[in-house]
Amino acid sequence: TVHRIAEQLTQAGITCKILDISCMKEKTLIKDSASFEPDIIHNFHAWKSGPCGLKIKKTFGIPMITTMTGTDVNIDIKTPVKKEVIGKVLDHSDVITVFNEQARAILLKQGRWNGKIAVIHQSVLVPALSELDYRKVLQIDPETTVFLLLGAIRRIKNFSYAIHVLERVKKICP
Repeated sequence: TVHRIAEQLTQAGITCKILDISCMKEKTLIKDSASFEPDIIHNFHAWKSGPCGLKIKKTFGIPMITTMTGTDVNIDIKTPVKKEVIGKVLDHSDVITVFNEQARAILLKQGRWNGKIAVIHQSVLVPALSELDYRKVLQIDPETTVFLLLGAIRRIKNFSYAIHVLERVKKICP
């Protein structure tokens, strides 16, 4: 998702740099940020990248956007230690984005960020040259119904649930 957002911003003429905080020390993070001279910072995950984003915001005095992901909203914010950190990050964020109205409603219950939450639905980036006949490549009959399940392969996505549901659907409508 981060790469898709950066690609679309770049196509719109905005220079972007993605910093992978999972493999950077704080000094390197600030040094890389200084060499880039950002005008705005966008944290993707309040819990995972928010604290680093706060350091960059304070160091350079720039606005900060924080995108709350499903993990942030459904799991992390329910853990007391993480909730405190997430709250601090969101308090200092200029804009908070979420992917759906349900996530927005969860945050609004906190009563702290009413004026700065925006819903921006996730989407997929389909390359312009997507002429590949996937049915032919995968040897799927043109009459066969195909379900496309999109999402990262992570435990939280619970893909097996969708497969079990499709097994029940197949019994009803072969």
